[in-house]
Amino acid sequence: MEELETNFAFKTKNLKETKAVDVYYNCKYLGIIEYYHNQFHNKNCYLILKLEEYNKNFAKELFRAFKELIGEPLQVMVESSEKEIIDFIIAGKFLLKRRCYELNVRKKDLNGPLEANASLKRFYIDSDEYNESLNLLYKQYELEHEKINPLTVDIKEFSKILPGKVICLIENGSVKDYAFIEENEIAYIGSIEVKEIDFFLSSLIDGLFKKFDNIVFESDDCSPAGMALMSMFKHNEETYNTYVLK
Repeated sequence: MEELETNFAFKTKNLKETKAVDVYYNCKYLGIIEYYHNQFHNKNCYLILKLEEYNKNFAKELFRAFKELIGEPLQVMVESSEKEIIDFIIAGKFLLKRRCYELNVRKKDLNGPLEANASLKRFYIDSDEYNESLNLLYKQYELEHEKINPLTVDIKEFSKILPGKVICLIENGSVKDYAFIEENEIAYIGSIEVKEIDFFLSSLIDGLFKKFDNIVFESDDCSPAGMALMSMFKHNEETYNTYVLK
């Protein structure tokens, strides 16, 4: 057991998919903290809290000690309904960095009629337009996540997680708006002029609803394009939140 200058002590556990420690406070067992790293965002250490109690009085000391043990910024991702854990990590000086909205919508969920007048084009891997969209997305994604947990893979590795199809609005021979699509899922969207993206989104959504009964997508509040897409639908306010302790 490794002792720090704290009332907390941590004992390493061996798990199949993550690393973990047993947590002790003044020799009292409090539960487990699992932790892992994400290849795509490798600056922060991700935590999964499995404690038997979430006493806010010792939260700051716990996370200070664990951060000293790990030597990296800490990150917790949690449903907005998990009030006890959220209050605990806020007491531990974590800051809310991102809200992610997960939507599964139907035509009846639209906030208004669609003005589907844009002429959209479909492109696939290795086309010039696909590669142009990939480059735009990579730069956009890198910028949007810089203050949360920076992107730590190159564009070649990043491209491996993308669908093989992109739908674009072409203006003056270049990609203006784009959406990477997998069946009825809008995986990633972006624009070189996000204030004008509604024109593109209306036609994109209209086209998808002609093929599918529902559309699924995630919208992060750090992504202006994602929030523009979400604003077109009625939705609940439950989110999947990211908290970071630098």
